[in-house]
Amino acid sequence: MDFFQDAVVMTLLALIQVLVVVAGVFFVGFLRKLNKKTQLNLDESVMNQIRSIVDDVVVATNQKVVSVLKENSPNGKLTEEEKEKVFNDVKNAIVLCLNKTQLDHLVEKYNGLDEALSILIEKSVAYNHETVIVAGEIPEEG
Repeated sequence: MDFFQDAVVMTLLALIQVLVVVAGVFFVGFLRKLNKKTQLNLDESVMNQIRSIVDDVVVATNQKVVSVLKENSPNGKLTEEEKEKVFNDVKNAIVLCLNKTQLDHLVEKYNGLDEALSILIEKSVAYNHETVIVAGEIPEEG
């Protein structure tokens, strides 16, 4: 009977070991999915924060530029040099507003900060321009 009990105990121990390994594999898979979901939520949250900062800076700059144009420009338009200066001023203002995590995220996602900021600024300008026109507030020209 001793041999039979030892065989049963050994079989149960082997079965428990297999169950622990299988449970471990499922647990690791669950943790990976949870980490991926958390990372996606974190990425989305960081990008929302960045977009909000970009939009705030673009809107503030736009209001400033429109005011200056009304006062100083006979045709109500910026020269190419002025456009470039405004664009660079916006990029610099955004960089000052972003924290290290946000900056690192942009560099990783877009393979470079300049490219990332250019894309985000252009999207924000286009979105804000459409929103202004849709809202019936067509900017004055000339």
